[in-house]
Amino acid sequence: MTEQTSIQHDFSHYQTLAEQGDPEAQYQLGLCYAQGLGVEKNFREAARYWLMASKQNHAYALLYLGKLFEKGAGIPKDYTKAYQCYQVASQHNLSEGKVRLGMLYLQGLGVERSAKKAVNLFIQGAEQGDVVAQYNLAIAYEKGMGGLSQNTGQAIFWYQQAVNQDYEPAKKRLERIGMTNETTAEEMFKQGVDKLQHDLKKAFAQFEQSAQQNFAKAQYNMGIAYAFGLADVETNLTKSVAYLQKSAKQNYRNAHFLLGWLYQTQQNLKDEQQALMHYKKASELGHAQAQYALYQMYATGNGVTKNPETALMWLRQSAKQGYGVAYQRLQQLIP
Repeated sequence: MTEQTSIQHDFSHYQTLAEQGDPEAQYQLGLCYAQGLGVEKNFREAARYWLMASKQNHAYALLYLGKLFEKGAGIPKDYTKAYQCYQVASQHNLSEGKVRLGMLYLQGLGVERSAKKAVNLFIQGAEQGDVVAQYNLAIAYEKGMGGLSQNTGQAIFWYQQAVNQDYEPAKKRLERIGMTNETTAEEMFKQGVDKLQHDLKKAFAQFEQSAQQNFAKAQYNMGIAYAFGLADVETNLTKSVAYLQKSAKQNYRNAHFLLGWLYQTQQNLKDEQQALMHYKKASELGHAQAQYALYQMYATGNGVTKNPETALMWLRQSAKQGYGVAYQRLQQLIP
């Protein structure tokens, strides 16, 4: 079955189920129309199917229908209806629904303006890991908005959380403040110190001892140290992989992700099947960057059979967790 035939088959399958009233199929069919998968792109039809699904309380259908109402894509712009959709989506605990609802409160679109309600929603979204919520909360702290006292330290903290998810606007704000602190491999290693006041060499000795006692996080930290030559040890990918595999056997998702990255990017280790396997393991354990890596592989056909629908599924999973790059990419694909 060719890629195009597969997409057409999925579209027909969703269409059959949607006509039978299945809300998930109606939602998926809306995505097909919104992205032009198996059918010509048509936001009006996307809205029609998302409306059907939203009447059955489908959270993501409500979210995306709200976006169409907010932007006036395929249907007349209506901020009040967008507000209603986002409100229900946020009640389903969708972080993006909370962020978009917060923005309507902040601007007074479709609802009475309330910076305080907006900030409360940003706080909820930020705590769920949503990158836009983190960025908006940082701005609120920087400016002292919505009942928050102006607090540069808190602003920097939340900007940094967004930067850690590769959210470019947050990086620019930090650069303006003069507090850039991009997460490097060494920072990743330092984070494993768990706030103990030791230098890296002492931390390395502690991790080595804990790794021998089969502690997954310590094994992961040893893997990082050998992968990037930290704490005065020489880079040794063989040792790195050995430690990471021990950690991964205990379902430590960061270890699976780093193994996937090493197998995908390091010439001496390059093994696309191993990379795919470890990215999948990490993704199934909820690792947002691994989910985005799978999106890239399936979207481009790099190391795997190209599959736009599987790619979109992993992109949505990553964005759902607030991973910045995934969130931005999804906004480009779906209004």
